Amino acid sequence: MNNKLFLFLTEYSKNSTNVFIAKPFLNTFLFLMLFPLCGFAQVGIGTTDIDFSAILEIKSTDKGVLFPSLTILERDALDAAAAASPNGVVPAGLLIYCEDCCQNGTGSPYYYNGTIWKSVDSNCIDVNAFPECLSMVTTITNLHHMNAYSPPLFIDGLLNGYTQANWQFCEMHGEGDDEVNFNFNQTLPAGYKIQLFFYKGDGSSGISGDLKDGGSVHQTVSSDALPANATLASIPTGEPLDFVLTITLLSDTDEVYVTANDKHPYLWEIKVFDSNDVEVPLTCP
Repeated sequence: MNNKLFLFLTEYSKNSTNVFIAKPFLNTFLFLMLFPLCGFAQVGIGTTDIDFSAILEIKSTDKGVLFPSLTILERDALDAAAAASPNGVVPAGLLIYCEDCCQNGTGSPYYYNGTIWKSVDSNCIDVNAFPECLSMVTTITNLHHMNAYSPPLFIDGLLNGYTQANWQFCEMHGEGDDEVNFNFNQTLPAGYKIQLFFYKGDGSSGISGDLKDGGSVHQTVSSDALPANATLASIPTGEPLDFVLTITLLSDTDEVYVTANDKHPYLWEIKVFDSNDVEVPLTCP
């Protein structure tokens, strides 16, 4: 290299006038050379033919990618650590392998979806999760319109009068008659939702749900005068006067008593949803 050019690029002596030229020139030169690498960098491991859409591509025929392996206690500790971080939450998309997170005693890859940890293995049920299904005993007391010999099945998927095959046995009488009790084998935690599908028409009234925990704590909700923890919506298909009453549990609940507010509503169906609005089946395989 020409000695003068070399001096121009590298001389940093305070006594040299090259100092005032070399530094800005060198910084600009390096920036222009490195900018394409910083702005459009793609990394390939085991390959130089990187897909255009990938920032990182790994290829191997005899090795895999090993994510951090955590126990469930260590996984859940991430939530507490993240709460104290500047972001305040675990970032959505974070990936780990949890060694003992599944109810069957096995491990599984997990990702954080922004709200909870989810396994990528459909056979893995998180040990902290509520059961995949519920068993429920239905009892009808003070029979008036409902038939003890052909009782309605409130988990048959028939959500409105248009689809009901046994509609005549779903009619509820007022004055405390035809009280339907749903008794769950598991206590539903606060934050879960219960939906009651019913028909209100031809002068009939709405329904009330009395939610109990062991018969002691009560949360009474009426479709005619909704509290803040309930919503009422019409069902968009079928009869125009079919409704669904959605109740968010304020406390743990293991029983729901449903009664008519006054005259002859028809009770069609009950559904249960977890705190993430995922339906919990009311029958187990």
